[in-house]
Amino acid sequence: MIKINNNIRFLFIILILVSNLQNIFAQKQKQIAIYGYVLDSNNIPISNVNIIDSKTKNGTSTNKNGYFFLKIKNEETTIIVSHISYKSLNYNYKKKNKDSLNLVFFLNKGYSVLAPVTINSKTTNLVYSKPNYYIYDFEFYESNILLLINHKKKNELLYLDEDNDTLSVLKTNNGIGLIKDCLGNIQVISKDSIYQIYIDEDDFIYQVFSFPFDSYVTQLVPCVASFDSLLLFVKYSINKQSEIYYYYDSKHKQHILKQIMNSFKNRDANNELFRIKQLEYEVMKNDTAGMSKEKTLLEKGRELFQRKAYYEFILTKPIYNPIFIINDSIFLFDHLNKCCYVYDKTLTLSRFFDINYCIEKGWAQKLFIDKITNKVYAKFEQNGLITLKEINLINGSTVKYSKLENCIFPLKIGVNNGYIYFLQNENYGFYKTKLYRQRLN
Repeated sequence: MIKINNNIRFLFIILILVSNLQNIFAQKQKQIAIYGYVLDSNNIPISNVNIIDSKTKNGTSTNKNGYFFLKIKNEETTIIVSHISYKSLNYNYKKKNKDSLNLVFFLNKGYSVLAPVTINSKTTNLVYSKPNYYIYDFEFYESNILLLINHKKKNELLYLDEDNDTLSVLKTNNGIGLIKDCLGNIQVISKDSIYQIYIDEDDFIYQVFSFPFDSYVTQLVPCVASFDSLLLFVKYSINKQSEIYYYYDSKHKQHILKQIMNSFKNRDANNELFRIKQLEYEVMKNDTAGMSKEKTLLEKGRELFQRKAYYEFILTKPIYNPIFIINDSIFLFDHLNKCCYVYDKTLTLSRFFDINYCIEKGWAQKLFIDKITNKVYAKFEQNGLITLKEINLINGSTVKYSKLENCIFPLKIGVNNGYIYFLQNENYGFYKTKLYRQRLN
């Protein structure tokens, strides 16, 4: 008989315990964080590369340094790495007994052809709803979502992950709205000020700094997009019927990228403004007139009110020609001239294509961009029913459409990671707002 001394027996017990702990850890390990870089054949980082989990359709994109970070379920799947200017790459992921994985992908030049995703049935899921909770606003942070809510007369900012679990909470001191600036920073709007928030790597929310609302409007609102170290700004004319997109070079010299003007409506607005100033002078002049002129004064006052309303709500409604950064290119959608201009990194016009969705019935003058999938959608509305049509960024046609189910007149909608999110006021009650999401076709 072979005798085992106490030291060896103790070693066996330790090994068994370690093995069991590893098995338990592997069973409990539901998610794994994959991170790393995407480079070209010359080891140069590639920005705006899509990193998509083919099983869940969740994903992210690389930053300007080619870096990405994505949490996926720790199970067998395929990671799709794609960019419109490079050949796509598939990485077969196998389940691992670890909580993170560092990867480096190399892409070769070429145009990716992405297979369309087919959804057999439409589903609408409730993202967040609790009794006596009112949702003011929501905003996207990568593949997660921020909710500004009111509960027991206290406002809070909730940070939810892709499974709608709460990661962290921040008290907002009378916050009433959320807004994302051109740099991707998220601000909470209060009645008299705005403060910026920061989310660290452990998913905790912090308030970074605050500043007056007027300062935000004058300094950050004109900035519409950031492109590497370049900032793009927009300036409207007094009637808001002309807009100039411009930028500054390294020597702080201003350059105009594009000017768009609705000449006919701008002329009508100028004529109407001239008549308004005339009426204001006449009303003021007759302010101390005798009783015999009261009727004339009343008529002019009514005309002045009507013309001001027409000028403010009709003639000076801002023209809508948004600009988006998509796959290392600048897309400027000129709805007045029914054309989209595409600029490269050097801000040189590389191509353009016609767009006709803006003359279709029901066009609601609103575009949405999915920052994860880099797809653009046009909004259509009829009798409160919302339809989103995906725009082909090569020829400008609309290739797919998705109708918003079981929803009329949503308070707000947004698009992120292949889903359309919408805020619905249930039964028109103050404490009945709910946030839903529906997968896009």
